[in-house]
Amino acid sequence: MSYDVNWEAVRDFVYRLPARPNTTIIAGSPEWRALDDQDPQKLAAVITAGSRWCLEEEIEQRRRRREAQKDMSMGLLEELPWKKIRQQMADRDAFYKKNPDLRRRRAS
Repeated sequence: MSYDVNWEAVRDFVYRLPARPNTTIIAGSPEWRALDDQDPQKLAAVITAGSRWCLEEEIEQRRRRREAQKDMSMGLLEELPWKKIRQQMADRDAFYKKNPDLRRRRAS
């Protein structure tokens, strides 16, 4: 399944909640399970856990995108005709060594 998770949108939503969740209790922990279902800290822990999951998912998405970009660029590099490029650079260097006055200069 492919989806695009945006943690910033989740964070902004949580900040707009009338009673912004604030708890140190971890959802699913024994302490959390011991809370009454009506306890605001129980819901706050679930909201915090969901927000954290979104953050971790977005970080993982970025890592996968960077990895894909890296793989793509390495593939492109492997396809370049390096022998021909090396020869062109050697020819250019040899030409300018014989004709130094023809080397481009910056206008002052």
